[in-house]
Amino acid sequence: MMRGIPLVATDYILWKEIIEGNNCGKCVNPHSVEEISQAIRFYVDHPEEAKRQGMNGRRIVREKYNWATQEEILFSLYESII
Repeated sequence: MMRGIPLVATDYILWKEIIEGNNCGKCVNPHSVEEISQAIRFYVDHPEEAKRQGMNGRRIVREKYNWATQEEILFSLYESII
């Protein structure tokens, strides 16, 4: 995501929430060659959308999904356990 490239990822619930919820890629059935190829083809055929979603991914990493923000959550979890 930090590279500014839209993701094509497995459609696990958490990944779908992060990737599609932040409009930075597509989640597909990992067992469907057709879904995977359609997702890749979409970005090849729509370079402006690929760029926009890639930039969305870069932005969300800077704002939310990075060690600076996640360490607080992790340390709070550790404190609640101890």
